[in-house]
Amino acid sequence: MNTDEMQSIHQRLDRVEDKLDQIGQAVTRQVTLCGPARAKLDGLAQTLYGNGREGLLTRVDRLETMRRIGTQVAAGMIGLLSGVALTLLGWLLEK
Repeated sequence: MNTDEMQSIHQRLDRVEDKLDQIGQAVTRQVTLCGPARAKLDGLAQTLYGNGREGLLTRVDRLETMRRIGTQVAAGMIGLLSGVALTLLGWLLEK
């Protein structure tokens, strides 16, 4: 290997080193940006799923279930009262 070839190799190594430095800087910036974003995402996941406690999805599901049961009970009560009222009306009209 002569001097020109060695100098060419050194220049290539210098360019590769510069590129690696640029990549390292970009990765450092991404880590700096991703840390707070990851913390926020973890907080949102804990709020949604509860992480061992009652999460938002569980609460919404419970509210929807209670609303559905309430609607069914109300419809049943209306039917029962209508039946009682019609029975009383029929009983009164017979007399």
